[in-house]
Amino acid sequence: KEGFNCAQSVLYHFSDILDIDEKTSLKLATGFGAGMGRTQEVCGAISGGILVLNLLHEPEERDKIYSKIQRLMKEFTDEFDSINCKEILDDIVLLEKEGQKRFSQENKIETCYACVDIVINIINDYLLN
Repeated sequence: KEGFNCAQSVLYHFSDILDIDEKTSLKLATGFGAGMGRTQEVCGAISGGILVLNLLHEPEERDKIYSKIQRLMKEFTDEFDSINCKEILDDIVLLEKEGQKRFSQENKIETCYACVDIVINIINDYLLN
């Protein structure tokens, strides 16, 4: 709600426990917003969550990371029926002015907030268990 994209919001939220400064977290996640550079592919919240999971584990823990990513994607899909930004936003095309207008008029930012919240909650659950 501070003007960051979905990926930035997720990574920024965990920057303290990841021991990375907030500016670096925002820079790392910038290009993943709006489904990767506004192409509306994989939701930026998912991409931010994957970055967090990567940073919480060592590279040799690949199977553990993959398992958590698979669970993240499943739980997210259970909630939103997709991990695809365009589908989650009811086929609004953010690359077009008309799509951006519709995004604002229909208050779709609330959907984005919900995506960020669910990813943060899933990762918090990982951290507690």
